[in-house]
Amino acid sequence: MGALTEGVNEMIEALAREKQNTPPTSASWRRSCRRVERQRSSIRELSTPIIEIWDRILCLPIVGVMDTTRSAEMTDALLKAVVDRAARCAIIDITGIDIMDTGTADHFVRMPSQ
Repeated sequence: MGALTEGVNEMIEALAREKQNTPPTSASWRRSCRRVERQRSSIRELSTPIIEIWDRILCLPIVGVMDTTRSAEMTDALLKAVVDRAARCAIIDITGIDIMDTGTADHFVRMPSQ
């Protein structure tokens, strides 16, 4: 009987731990997910500031670590800005890059021909 009681108690504790690790499905959970997505979007926008430094001349300063995903997002944002602002020229300032992987370096080399 003692072993059975101990087993049941262990199962109850395991279920309680699992319940704590399971995300709630309530409206507050959905609001939190939307907030996180808005924050991600803001971070993406802040990580790719495109500045119009002269009439129809854009500058994209890059700071920090560059990987393939970030370079693809930056390219998309820059191309959209070029179209939206009818830019004649875009300057990409890479002096602030800390680390760049080889795929990203290749992407930058091919960028003018795209």
